[in-house]
Amino acid sequence: MGSSDYAVSANMAQVIVRLATIRREIRQLETEEHVIRQELLKTVQDWPPHAFPIRVGEVELRLQQRSGRIDYEEALHILDSQGLLNQAPAEGIVSDQDALIALRVAISELSMPQDTQQQLSSFFQQAIQFRPTLSTEWLAHLFQSQALDEASYARCFKDQKPVVPVLVVR
Repeated sequence: MGSSDYAVSANMAQVIVRLATIRREIRQLETEEHVIRQELLKTVQDWPPHAFPIRVGEVELRLQQRSGRIDYEEALHILDSQGLLNQAPAEGIVSDQDALIALRVAISELSMPQDTQQQLSSFFQQAIQFRPTLSTEWLAHLFQSQALDEASYARCFKDQKPVVPVLVVR
């Protein structure tokens, strides 16, 4: 809720309404663009590469390819079932903030007898988890090296599409 301490001038009210109108029009245009792109894509996606670019006056239509989006959970399942998950690059993430603080305290307070390394290791394992960082490049490498078959590779991506066609209009 606004404060009565601030008066909105007629000009400012007009600008606010205009901004809302523009935003609504942009959303409608984005929806229309999406529908048109999908229709065009259905028509041209099977055309050979030499058919592009398509020129209509000053406008040019190109069909490009981009990497698909990884289905992270499915990819983890597939890689794990095929014994490849342990080869995935990983990044450390803090899984327990309190355990991380306990690790810091332990490092500064513990003397270094024989069991120190075990204690520090235990604190560290509680505080940090390593999560696989999957990339389209790494999955493609597994496929190219035949560590993943074509069906398993495709299942690692949303809609089972490792490559997605994209229309570019200029």
